[in-house]
Amino acid sequence: MVANLNYWEADYSNSRVSGEVALGIVGLRVTPESAGEMQPSSSQSETCWIVADIRLDNRADLSRELGIEPCGLGSFTDADLALAAYEKWGEGVAEKLLGDFAIAIWDSRSRTMLLIRDHVGVRPLFFYESRDLLVFASELRGVMSHPAVPRSVNDSWVVDYLSSLHLEDNREATYFKAVRLLSRGHVLKVARRDTEKREYWRLKVSEEGNYSSFEEFKEGFRERFDAAVKSRLRSSFPIASELSGGIDCTSILSTARRVGAEADKISLFTHGMSEGRQIVGNEISHEYDIACRFAVEMGFRKPRKIEGAEGGMSALIESAAIQKQSPQLELWSLFSQPLYDAASRESGARVLLSGAGGNNLVSDPASLAYVDFLNKGQLRRFWSEWSQESKMKSWGVGQRLRVLAAHVRRALGLASRIKVVEDLDFSVLLTEVEAFYSVNERRRTLARRVNFRSLKEKLVFQTTGFYLDRGRFPEGSSLSQSRRMELRYPMMDVPLLEYCLAAPSEYKRRFGWGRYLLRGCIDELPDFIRWRDDNQAAGIPWPQACVFHERDRLMSALAQRKGNELVERLVDVAAIERELRQLSEERPLLPPQRRMPMTLGLAACLSACFA
Repeated sequence: MVANLNYWEADYSNSRVSGEVALGIVGLRVTPESAGEMQPSSSQSETCWIVADIRLDNRADLSRELGIEPCGLGSFTDADLALAAYEKWGEGVAEKLLGDFAIAIWDSRSRTMLLIRDHVGVRPLFFYESRDLLVFASELRGVMSHPAVPRSVNDSWVVDYLSSLHLEDNREATYFKAVRLLSRGHVLKVARRDTEKREYWRLKVSEEGNYSSFEEFKEGFRERFDAAVKSRLRSSFPIASELSGGIDCTSILSTARRVGAEADKISLFTHGMSEGRQIVGNEISHEYDIACRFAVEMGFRKPRKIEGAEGGMSALIESAAIQKQSPQLELWSLFSQPLYDAASRESGARVLLSGAGGNNLVSDPASLAYVDFLNKGQLRRFWSEWSQESKMKSWGVGQRLRVLAAHVRRALGLASRIKVVEDLDFSVLLTEVEAFYSVNERRRTLARRVNFRSLKEKLVFQTTGFYLDRGRFPEGSSLSQSRRMELRYPMMDVPLLEYCLAAPSEYKRRFGWGRYLLRGCIDELPDFIRWRDDNQAAGIPWPQACVFHERDRLMSALAQRKGNELVERLVDVAAIERELRQLSEERPLLPPQRRMPMTLGLAACLSACFA
């Protein structure tokens, strides 16, 4: 298995076999403490062993609780600290760790194997379990390389995936029936013939905090955001960062400057397209200019523009198939590969900062604030914010009604009934709203039975599912690692997430501006970023850019796969070809077109796993 995972230029690979237990690793050394690391690592008594893909944020807190002197902390790698924590707290170790990790601990005293995956699922951890065998790895191909693991394709999951039904009820599914992805925030304990799985953390909606003013909330936000960024700057190698003209990446870089990072030592990379290859109506051309302006004003070096990869998207799909980890192969991951390559090759970076997740979690999407307003009966506040937002965005009546309908339906617990918002009959929506707020006593009683907290938690899942359960983070981790890099997400810091989800609704959306938690709390942001006109693209529309830019190559890739039994079974090639031919510069990208590269990638990845 170790040999099958060593397809990239790792810093070291090692294994240990003792009786019926075998542990192995193919690893990078990124942090100062890991300079001489050689896992698997053992306790002093050699009764416990650990292999881990791990980066801890709370090293100082752990060392204090473990009685480790600050002067000696540098000799402990993150894996060493996790193992020491296990020896003190046993199975409760998961609750003590904070960071990104996929961990396996073998305890020979109790003959127990403990698998732990981090809170938000940044690092993947796959496993196969039978009566007499447990196989696990941080890459799916590692598990599939074991000869005893069945290779039957999970047809029902493939149908769900291609139908966009990959939701909470099958978050552990992979495209092989026998292999599962350990859920984020979970521990799996296997002892002899007994198996126990438990959830040690979940992203939940807390009661809103009480603050005397936004300034009081801001103080707590900045404290947590500073810590989130600073902890992710720990590296023995150069640091790189993604950069767009949006508020997420710029907030991270502005904060990095304030907590001590040297601007001229951080390499910036941004996506872009060459002149003459723009997509009409999407305003890609000015995005790179805005990123450059931010870099200059903040003292950073000019960002390097990444326009694509040699061989185009079809080559990226084939490359991504090798590292295919999670159920989905997202366009974001495909389009990011050239950026990872350039950052590693040109700057020698081993760490890449990413703003992923900020829009959905830390900034808080508009829908969560609007749901709060409606759930608390704050109709005037809802309408005031809505009116100001729609005016700023210059929405037409039809667009205003469609988006308003989506917000109201979510607030009333009707989100599951939304099929396609464009087909919504607004008169039906008005009837539902009238019924919900009716003075009729029977209807008021019914309304009181609605568990708004539960509805909001469901909405949080729907909003964050793309990031936390649909594969973007584990895919990014695997793809970047194969480029000898470690992706780090300051916006995915657990204390920060919990703090932001408990923010009062009036702090999330103010004066018609969304994403106000960042706009109001990051003082260092230039005003042209902070108050950027929402009529401009907040970021480059990657799906449109990918599919339109690579239309000819996708057509060629489809032609090459005609007659392939696996592809023909999974993909309607003729339908995709028709969609590609109809794609024009003026036509907006539709969901079926966004899935084209993913369906091709799915077929390619299945082929790779069977090879």
